[in-house]
Amino acid sequence: MVVSTEIAFLAVLAAVPWPIIMYILRSQNKRKLTEDELRQNILHNGPLSPEGLENIAHHQYKSAGWTKVDLALDKWWSFVAKHMPDSVAPNVVTLLGCASVLVTTFLTFYFEPNPQAERPKWIGICAVISMFLYQTFDAVDGKHARRTGQSSPLGQLFDHGIDGFTLTIATYNVAAGRGLTPLQFYIMFTVGHISYYCAQWSERHTHVLATNFGVLGVTEVQIISSLLGVTTYIIPYGQWSEPMSLVFPSVYKTIYSAVAAFVPTYVSSFVTFLFSFSLHHLIVGFVICSNVWIVYCQTKQVVTYYFGMTSRSETWRGLFRAAAELLPLVGFVIIHYLWKSTPMVADHPILYVITIAFLFSHLNNQVIVTGMAHDYFAWFQPVLIPFALVAVADRFYSDVISEFNRALIATALCMFVVFVQLRWAMRACQQIATRLNIYVLKPGRPYTDEWKPLK
Repeated sequence: MVVSTEIAFLAVLAAVPWPIIMYILRSQNKRKLTEDELRQNILHNGPLSPEGLENIAHHQYKSAGWTKVDLALDKWWSFVAKHMPDSVAPNVVTLLGCASVLVTTFLTFYFEPNPQAERPKWIGICAVISMFLYQTFDAVDGKHARRTGQSSPLGQLFDHGIDGFTLTIATYNVAAGRGLTPLQFYIMFTVGHISYYCAQWSERHTHVLATNFGVLGVTEVQIISSLLGVTTYIIPYGQWSEPMSLVFPSVYKTIYSAVAAFVPTYVSSFVTFLFSFSLHHLIVGFVICSNVWIVYCQTKQVVTYYFGMTSRSETWRGLFRAAAELLPLVGFVIIHYLWKSTPMVADHPILYVITIAFLFSHLNNQVIVTGMAHDYFAWFQPVLIPFALVAVADRFYSDVISEFNRALIATALCMFVVFVQLRWAMRACQQIATRLNIYVLKPGRPYTDEWKPLK
């Protein structure tokens, strides 16, 4: 009954905001604004300052290069971009990629919302297909924008902002159905959030987005995630927590025999030690190691950038400011940790995933926009306060919270963060689109009068 209620809530959540969003984002099409009205709209109806809007208008996106896998897939991406209709806006292409992942997420919610429980195997195949479509659309939107002359800073916000939201639900699609413990599931979620936040944080300071780190890049991570989706179809649910020596006995015996025949005994004992770990440990260990490497590279990039300055005072001020901007991420990680094993998460996993997705997206989008605008990013985020209070109360005083009140609080938190994020994102998109004289979700220009920079 609870799951049915949450499914109904999500259906309303998915249906209600979009007509409002479309009305607001396309309100530019209703009538032509005068220059004074346009200035008032920009100055008073958005989170960005006039100076920030001017900086965004002149912002140039820079990436750190491609990996070999990117180059191999570029022909496929170029083929799709070439055949994408010119009437489709690049931001719509971005939304299509997010929608493909959402389809798998809703299927998982419907058939088995508990991420620790077994789910139908065919959903794992759906996760692979959705990840492939998401990867394709994520790479094609920029190519399509450049081919049609619609490339803009708003596209960067839309692309990377949607990526921050999709990261959470895509991780849920990949991690669910394997019997992971709450701690392992938390690690799968959190390390991805940390590395993605640090990527935008690094770009904010160095003005270059690092998309590859040696042989490991964004595309490689997405491909590995797709392969993990296949494994839920191949490997039975009960074997994920068993030692790999029992899951792959023939592989273990072959490797052990080959090693034992040529090397000392302690080396073959090490092979036995490695195969004593479960597939859970293998997946979580790989996720931790890869993301620690990514975060290290991003942090090194920021430190190197500031130590390259001539003034030592500017160096230390920059490093202190950069460190302070990590505080919202630290707060988010701590709140998520306190919340991971609470009755609220166990009883309402759907609301939990949606809430975490929108909360992280809200923090991440602010980093992106303020970086493009060269605006101040607030290290203190009031939006985290209600989540911290609820996490502490539900973890340490859960016996005094009734089941009904717990459901009510979980629903209220989810609706609160969805409202905060959608409101902030709509206002920011409307500001940027008005300044750039473009539409958000369709080609063309809404205004014919020449823009004059604000004084």
